[in-house]
Amino acid sequence: MADLAEKSVPKSPGPSPAARIVTGSRLYRSMSTSWIEQVARAAEAQGGSLSRRQLAEAGVADRTISRMLETGRLVELYPRVYRFGGSPLGWEERVRAATHWAGEDAVASQRCAARLLGLPIRSEVIEITTPRKARPPEGIALHCGRIDPVDRRMVRGIPTTSVARTLLTIGAVTPASLVEKLMDEALIGRKVKIAEMVDVLMREGRRGVRGVSTFRNVLAKRIDLPETIMTKLEQRLGTIFAEYRLPPAVPQFEVMLGERRLVIDFAYPDRKIAIEGDGHQFHLSRRDRERDLERQNLLLIEGWLVLRYTWEKVTKHRREVADSIRAALQSRTAS
Repeated sequence: MADLAEKSVPKSPGPSPAARIVTGSRLYRSMSTSWIEQVARAAEAQGGSLSRRQLAEAGVADRTISRMLETGRLVELYPRVYRFGGSPLGWEERVRAATHWAGEDAVASQRCAARLLGLPIRSEVIEITTPRKARPPEGIALHCGRIDPVDRRMVRGIPTTSVARTLLTIGAVTPASLVEKLMDEALIGRKVKIAEMVDVLMREGRRGVRGVSTFRNVLAKRIDLPETIMTKLEQRLGTIFAEYRLPPAVPQFEVMLGERRLVIDFAYPDRKIAIEGDGHQFHLSRRDRERDLERQNLLLIEGWLVLRYTWEKVTKHRREVADSIRAALQSRTAS
């Protein structure tokens, strides 16, 4: 019986160039319509606009794009971002097109984000935040900065900052009274929680970030901000001892220095090592910072070694914190 030779099955042709345009998770593969119609559908699915990069990745040649621009099938909205001829173009569509122009890491932010998120603000401004510096085209207000992935949201297909991250910096472009109104409305409407705002302040509220001071002052009127932040910082610091197998420290250790009573976050009393969360960047007044320095100086005078750790160290560099505590323990013998 003759052996049956395996016959190679010819591969079916893949989708046409425009059919490879991906919008979200949808892949356009219709073989019954022209590729131009597929481009139109892809554009419609994401608000009427397409970037040149998307077209190039789909295999559409530069000369084809040029020809479509000449014939009016494509209309340039921003440099290298196009509207398919005839597509409707409202405010949201222009915002989406602006994020296409600014790149993959870009998000709608500030007033633009507040409006997208349903906060009570009247604004036609298109504000975009991106880590790349560029000269924006007319109609786009560009802010340079990197947005943490935890602070990104998708609103009707438009990347935008979360409510908490939006409130953090919107004070850079709006008065404090509006920040208060937006924060209250977000809390009442359950669009944001106090804990989320405290978290974004601790992660992103460093000096030099515009709008943070206004946000911090408005938030402080609604909670005991320094106490809330320090409690969270101390809790995170306290978990390091067990996680890295350090000897247990005494929490909330009381020290009497003359007539003054001090409470140390964590202490090794026999070695006179004080370990504290450093929340100086969240203090609301110069007097608060001065009290911290006075307190530290008193401990140093009495022979204490004071180790201070910021929120960033405690959350992002935990092993470094543990190693420095271990080194301090090894450098000091028990008394």
